[in-house]
Amino acid sequence: MGCTLSAEERAAMERSKAIEKNLKEDGMQAARDIKLLLLEAAAAVVVVVVVVEVEIIIIVVVIVVIVVVVVVVAVLVVVVAVAAAVVAVVITAAVIV
Repeated sequence: MGCTLSAEERAAMERSKAIEKNLKEDGMQAARDIKLLLLEAAAAVVVVVVVVEVEIIIIVVVIVVIVVVVVVVAVLVVVVAVAAAVVAVVITAAVIV
């Protein structure tokens, strides 16, 4: 004896299959959307890290420049002090002679 479905049962089966197909497609789309969101979040983290690294590099460069300027000024102060001492010795020697 064959199994025959009524028109209503066939329509219900078709609707059920269509709903299952839509759910499967929606699930795959949701999975793709989640992957994209995760990739975008990872990319945003990379951008933030790169910006932070660039800011750190800029800060380090500024600190190095400041240190170099301080060292140059200190050397100039020492040179001026030595020159002043030499001038004082020369003047003292000239006065004594």
